[in-house]
Amino acid sequence: MRRLPLLAAFGLAGLVLFGHVGEAQALRCGNRLVQRGQSRYEVRQLCGEPQDIVRSTGYRQVAVQVAPGFVDSVAQAVQIERWTYDFGSNRFMRHLTFEAGTLVHIDTGRRGVRPAIRRPRGGKASERAVPPKRRDVARPRRS
Repeated sequence: MRRLPLLAAFGLAGLVLFGHVGEAQALRCGNRLVQRGQSRYEVRQLCGEPQDIVRSTGYRQVAVQVAPGFVDSVAQAVQIERWTYDFGSNRFMRHLTFEAGTLVHIDTGRRGVRPAIRRPRGGKASERAVPPKRRDVARPRRS
């Protein structure tokens, strides 16, 4: 009988610690890792161009000291960009939010809508030999 409250407490603690779904700490682009705090330039170099970019202006409350001992709150405009990466139908979309050019939030969206990218096993896609295109030219028959 005493185990039930203990199990319930551990279950509740697990939900609190691990129950947050949707926000990611990092984004994997191939074998490279993108994390919060990186610039737009760094993310573009690691992941390439996003499928969509939405730009807006947000406002953030900033504390300003107006006189010794007196602090006031002022609204400051911040440029916000939301980038969307669609890695194919076999992966979830990722939404990256930049404030003033710095990555501040990585969110996981629904499944991608682009066709899945299928890569044969063994090496990087750029290192594999591409088979030559088949030509539709009639070849003479050997007798």
